[in-house]
Amino acid sequence: MHQAPLLRNTKGLTLIEVQIALSIICIIVPLSFFCFSRLTDELTIRQFVEEVNETIYDTQMEAIARADFAQIVFYDDFYYVSINGRTKRILMNPRIEILSTNNSIKINQLGHFSKIDSFFIKLGSIRYKFTFLLGQGRFYYQKVSG
Repeated sequence: MHQAPLLRNTKGLTLIEVQIALSIICIIVPLSFFCFSRLTDELTIRQFVEEVNETIYDTQMEAIARADFAQIVFYDDFYYVSINGRTKRILMNPRIEILSTNNSIKINQLGHFSKIDSFFIKLGSIRYKFTFLLGQGRFYYQKVSG
């Protein structure tokens, strides 16, 4: 007596295979969102730091050109640049924090800063430090964490 071979449906997936695939996807998706948000934060703060760096440099050049005093003042969600009676307000990302004991940068008509100072720009765990030096209006920034 000969038995007929069992018919098998090989076109689909078993329930176990589907559950394993879904569990792997459920692990990978949150990790990719975390990496993506970290990258977004890094790009956001880097762009803002470059913008502040350019603003400080441009304000120095404007103070020298006009032989006048200038000031940059930071608030919670914006900062402004004031020179020669004109004020320019610039909006900031509300997630970015400025950490400083003094929220203003004063520049004289020679482009020099009024005092040695530093402040931090922070977004999440990423932090940059701006340092202002006396003499020839020198300043620099560096990434200190994140």
